[in-house]
Amino acid sequence: PMVHRMVQRWLGGQDRPARLNLVWYGHPTNFPPVMAWAQQLVALGQQLPWVLNLVTRPSPKPERLIQAFNARYAPRCALQLVQWTELTQWQNVDEAHVVLIPSDTQSAVSRAKSNNRLTDALTMGRFVVASPMPAYLPYESYVAITDDPLAALNAYLSDPETALAKVTAGQTVAEQRASPQVIGALW
Repeated sequence: PMVHRMVQRWLGGQDRPARLNLVWYGHPTNFPPVMAWAQQLVALGQQLPWVLNLVTRPSPKPERLIQAFNARYAPRCALQLVQWTELTQWQNVDEAHVVLIPSDTQSAVSRAKSNNRLTDALTMGRFVVASPMPAYLPYESYVAITDDPLAALNAYLSDPETALAKVTAGQTVAEQRASPQVIGALW
């Protein structure tokens, strides 16, 4: 597996970014956990500015929440709405340092989610911070499974060599467990 060179370079201790590039992608109905995590990450912005690209379908309520957040915390912490298309989703993941996958852990619907977003991000060589959901637990050695994204990102930033090793190993495991060939054979 190949970890994206930009991510590998800075995780390897070189060229730490001036702004951490985070991404979340999903449906607007899944927006409340994203906003909760953004609030938790405000403290990180005091040490390292960040932008969270939110790849989703525009919707009035998320747009208002984004505007209010940015009015209060930008430029050190910024949310950016990106119109979802398959192309923009993969472009944003490709440009991200970290993929965030917050979920409502109390929701039966959320607990039934697949691990697709997690395995896709790992396959692309991205570090993942995800809520503790049953489908994600088999990957907990390779990603941060937590309800504390601030602690996860601080650990990620303070020990880039370990993060890089996790991503590299996670790519291999994701390809072994979730490649199109493996999933196709299961069908």
